[in-house]
Amino acid sequence: MVIVLSSLKLAVDTYIPDKRLTDDEKLAFKISEILDYIFNALFILESLLKIIGFGFVMGKETYLRDEWN
Repeated sequence: MVIVLSSLKLAVDTYIPDKRLTDDEKLAFKISEILDYIFNALFILESLLKIIGFGFVMGKETYLRDEWN
């Protein structure tokens, strides 16, 4: 679900201009920046939980030995 929301946010970011922002656009840009930090924290938390749960590298089914990770 987080990947889908992050992808939607990236699609919306396409329509936020970079220069000469109005007040509404500045608010949208600031919200977008905050969402970037939130998604980043969630993805880091997910990887840390997987590393703790599966182990990091020293085993057959550890985090780094799984192709999906």
